[in-house]
Amino acid sequence: MGSEGVFHQVTNLSERTMEIRCLLSARNASELFDLRCVAREEMVKFIQENYPEAFPRTRFAEVSNPTESTSTAGPAKAFSETV
Repeated sequence: MGSEGVFHQVTNLSERTMEIRCLLSARNASELFDLRCVAREEMVKFIQENYPEAFPRTRFAEVSNPTESTSTAGPAKAFSETV
């Protein structure tokens, strides 16, 4: 499973996603929170370094508000699309 009391489990799997659960333990709630943050960051780092194509890519495009006139148009609004 893992080492030193850290266990990983695949809890859900689909054709596009894998959900992994990491079981951790700490002496108190404060240390557990810190450990959870470090574990999440290290998992993301591992995936970025070894499987960068696994993360979704997001595109952004500027669009104007169709209800505003072109002479008084404010800042363009953005939307995102996950590919």
